[in-house]
Amino acid sequence: MSLLLAAALASSSLTPVMACWDQTFGYNTFRVEKSASRYYVSISGSQLTGRFEDKEFYVSNGAEFLRIGPEWSSDQHDYHVVFNQSDCTLDAAAQKLTCAAGDLMVDSYDQAFWRTRPIDVLGDVQLITSRFAAQRFELTAAKEGFELKKLHRYAGTGEVVSQSLLVTKYVIGDEPMDLKCGDQADNFAPHAAEKLVQHLEP
Repeated sequence: MSLLLAAALASSSLTPVMACWDQTFGYNTFRVEKSASRYYVSISGSQLTGRFEDKEFYVSNGAEFLRIGPEWSSDQHDYHVVFNQSDCTLDAAAQKLTCAAGDLMVDSYDQAFWRTRPIDVLGDVQLITSRFAAQRFELTAAKEGFELKKLHRYAGTGEVVSQSLLVTKYVIGDEPMDLKCGDQADNFAPHAAEKLVQHLEP
C-alpha cells in the first residue's frame, strides 16, 4: 500500500480541522483532524525546532529512545499526539486549537506520543507506529504557529522539565513569513496513521 493511499484511508474516518506549513525546504508541517471524541494532531518536517535546554525533544518507550532535534534530517517520520475533545478548546474563527492532558504525578499519559515510520521489507513498504509514554502534553496549534509542549516531573527532586516541538514562521531578513494554511499545506502535512486511528477508535 502506498503512503498516499494509507494517508487517504486514515483520513477518511476523520474530519479535517486545519493544516499548515512553514514554507521552507524543511517542509515543517502540522495537521489537526478530529473524530467524534478525539483530536489527532500530526507533525512532520526535516527541521523541526524546539525550545528546551539540551536542544532536543526526547521520549522513550523502554525499547526505543527517540530524539528530535533542530538539525537537518531527511527521515520520513511522522509524529502524532492524540487528545480527547474534552481536553481541548477549538476557536474555529481564529483557527486555534489548545489542549492539555496528563498528570505530572503519574508516570504516563495514556494517549501519549506516537511515531510512524516506513519500513521497507524487500520492496514492500509498511508503516510502523510506535507509542512513547509521557506525563503531560500541552498544545497550541494555530495559523500563527504550533507548539507541542511535553512536561515531565522528576519524582526524586520534584523538578519539572519542559520541552517543545515547534513549527514557526519562517524569517527572511527581519520579515517573518506567515504559515501557509489550507490547500497548499495539504500536500505536505501528514495524516493520522490508519492503524493509530483503528487502535484508538471504538
